[in-house]
Amino acid sequence: MKVLHIGGQYTVTSTIAKYQLRQGLDVSSIGLPRGDAIFQPLNGLPPEVTTTALTHMYDVIQFNQPASLRSLAASGIAPDLASSLKLIRQSGSKLILYLYGGDPLHEPDPLASTNDTKQWTRAYFDRVLLGSVECFQHMSGFDHWTWMPVPVDLELVARPPARSPKAHNLKILHLQCGVVPSDSQAIKVAALALQNHNYKFQYRALDPNQLGNVVSYYRELADCDLFIEQISQPNFGVLAIEAMAHAKTVGTLAATAGLIARR
Repeated sequence: MKVLHIGGQYTVTSTIAKYQLRQGLDVSSIGLPRGDAIFQPLNGLPPEVTTTALTHMYDVIQFNQPASLRSLAASGIAPDLASSLKLIRQSGSKLILYLYGGDPLHEPDPLASTNDTKQWTRAYFDRVLLGSVECFQHMSGFDHWTWMPVPVDLELVARPPARSPKAHNLKILHLQCGVVPSDSQAIKVAALALQNHNYKFQYRALDPNQLGNVVSYYRELADCDLFIEQISQPNFGVLAIEAMAHAKTVGTLAATAGLIARR
């Protein structure tokens, strides 16, 4: 079986592709950041790349996160997103959409509106994979979905040593990726306020451009004691999941009880 992945967060898509390759599938990926710049955003697919995807007769094409759809719409292969998806389906490929934390559907983008999402899933996608509970609200009336937790490649996660941070030497890390700037600013202000009240700890806020590859990213996670992700979104994202995989205490907002109750 030939599988093509389009877009998604680097660590998530590469982990899925790695597992599928081990299962004997023929797997390819396009629209991912370079391995030495894993947090570089997806800025569109060249038309020739999308054309190649259509002519290689993939059995399954998986779009990872709404950003991959916006990228397809901007590629110019068809007048609009709906025409592009229809063209791909006509090639005989089964289409899958994977939605998970880190690229919320409610972001201010016309391609991410609730009505459009429901229309696309019903008209063009054979299966929707959900990795975040807030995505359930977009699946009303659509039965072809499956819960798929965000995967982490544990082979790349160093076994954390059993330790307790020394008194007054707690290392707090915040990564300015996938969060709104006001969150990062509020976290910084809170950290400074605590330090001004004689709470002693080390606080670092890193721009994602300071982290090149997965090794350097995971090294930073392994070195901290507390990882603060975000404080305004309704659910935690991929960064929080990967920090927890490193056995770190994670500070984030997860106001999902109402969503689960409605489901």
